[in-house]
Amino acid sequence: MKRLLVCTVICLTTYPVFGQVILSLNEALQAALEYNHNVRVQRIEQEVVDKQVTRGQAGQLPVVSLNGDFSGSRSDQELTPGTLFSSMTGSGASPGTFRFDGVNATTLSAGLGAQWVLYDAGKGRLRYETLERGSRVAGLQLQMEMERTLLSVVRHYVQAASLQKRLSIQSLALEQSRDRYRVMEARRSYGQTNEQQYLQALADLKSDSTDYRELELQFRSAYRELHTEIGWEDREFRPLEESIQTDVLPPYEELLASLEEGNSTLSVREERIEQARIGREMSRSGFLPTVTASARYGYQHQYASDGLFESQEQLGLTGGLSLQIPLFSGGRNRTEVQRAKATLRQERIRYEGSRQEIRMQFENTWNRLEHLRRQYRSEQENLQVYERNYERAQDAFSRGLLTGVELRSAQLSLQQARLRLSEISFGIVQTTATIHYLTGRFSPNF
Repeated sequence: MKRLLVCTVICLTTYPVFGQVILSLNEALQAALEYNHNVRVQRIEQEVVDKQVTRGQAGQLPVVSLNGDFSGSRSDQELTPGTLFSSMTGSGASPGTFRFDGVNATTLSAGLGAQWVLYDAGKGRLRYETLERGSRVAGLQLQMEMERTLLSVVRHYVQAASLQKRLSIQSLALEQSRDRYRVMEARRSYGQTNEQQYLQALADLKSDSTDYRELELQFRSAYRELHTEIGWEDREFRPLEESIQTDVLPPYEELLASLEEGNSTLSVREERIEQARIGREMSRSGFLPTVTASARYGYQHQYASDGLFESQEQLGLTGGLSLQIPLFSGGRNRTEVQRAKATLRQERIRYEGSRQEIRMQFENTWNRLEHLRRQYRSEQENLQVYERNYERAQDAFSRGLLTGVELRSAQLSLQQARLRLSEISFGIVQTTATIHYLTGRFSPNF
């Protein structure tokens, strides 16, 4: 089995508001495969389809049944004996017609019968192959559902973890604004600053506090969406990973070569083409004869209150062969062949369309990943500059050489730099997950 796309590194940063063990990405993915409703439904569907792959379901085994019949009648009869009765009497003359009114008759039969198609132009073999292909499609559809679920869980996890990181950064900014406000409040009490700078510090503190509460609300909503996507009833808020390490991707050429082999959607399209091909062969077999063998061992008893025979009994084995040659079907067989050929052409066109679309998605995703990697390296260098700038601004502000507005500007610049780096980091995780999804590198088993 192929490896799962994501290897996780547990971040030790926790929040006092949670006070719980970290919910790792691996744990979320494993839980999704167990609890996600769509995955569970598709798994049952595969079990149902797999149980249908039998020779009997394909009509390749005899049908054995125990049959019993009972019937009764009351009717008027008119019988004219034949030459058999003339020879039995020895007179050479045929007796006249006999009439019987209100004849009561009953028939009772019971027996064990079997019917087996000996030759059907390969229809049984084709039906069995169709069942096998259907089982493969069901397995691939289960894999597709698992991969879609894993990708969706990664997206929801990244979204929630990104908001958690923004909360962390906003919490730091809030603390910085609180410290600046305290300094400005102390200076104001000593007459070392004007009212405008004091009010600006207070306004910045209130603004940061409002932003924090808004982010907290967004994070909790995103967290609930993550739990809903997983499909479990657990609603406990636990901190998420903020540092997620992804697999090292193979070179572009290797990924492109494995695109058509590993992508589940294309694999399903290939199976659909094979199913259409089998359907075409089956439609052609409609022009060929069918040979069926039948056998029956049973007992039959007939009784009539009046007539030539009062009762008849039969006990024994009967059997025979049946040959059916289609001569005329009103054009249905020819129409069926044409429809099967059209279906095969459609499936081939669908495969080509899906292949081009998936390759386009892969190329766009790969280009975005390269862009994010370059941007991440650039933002790492920029972050160091913003950190040094804020440290110097903070030092100058503490010595009264810088105004609160100028310190606020340095603070916001550092905050935005940290946010950009965080967003790019989570973007790389999401983009890498998409590449693994497109190339079939997701594994439903760990």
